[in-house]
Amino acid sequence: MKENEVLAMPTDVRTPYQSITNQDQMIWYLNAQHVVAKWNNIIINATTGKEQLEIMDKSGVFASDVKLTFDFGGEPITTTGLKEEPLEFYTSFINPLKKRRFNIASNVDVVEFGENYLRFNFKHSIFMNEALSIVGENQCILISKDNKFFISSAYIKVILNNTEHAY
Repeated sequence: MKENEVLAMPTDVRTPYQSITNQDQMIWYLNAQHVVAKWNNIIINATTGKEQLEIMDKSGVFASDVKLTFDFGGEPITTTGLKEEPLEFYTSFINPLKKRRFNIASNVDVVEFGENYLRFNFKHSIFMNEALSIVGENQCILISKDNKFFISSAYIKVILNNTEHAY
């Protein structure tokens, strides 16, 4: 598998999760939890798409060539990196927001321990002021380079998008 390969969400919700069976797997799991928690907290304060991408880039959560795929139920939107390519998408979403964002992420569920990667799922909920506005099911690939762990790809399936009140 290529490091930045975007993997589709499982089509069967009964997909068995993989158990942690050794110390190396525990280290991968704990690092996945860490990057999800950090991602969860860095996406709530930016006021522009450019600022959001800068925060994401400097966070240490994402590989420099990260592939992010957003599936709103139509044609998925895929971007690579955190510079120019995703700027239009993030600007169109972040810049007009008027309400404060709060984010909650679920625990990490291991889908697959690979030889040099971890595939995992988690869910996130974004509240704008006090209204539940976005819910997503995410599948990510975590890689390690120079003893640092990064998300190399994420497939974000949006299952609730109720943001009209936030603009």
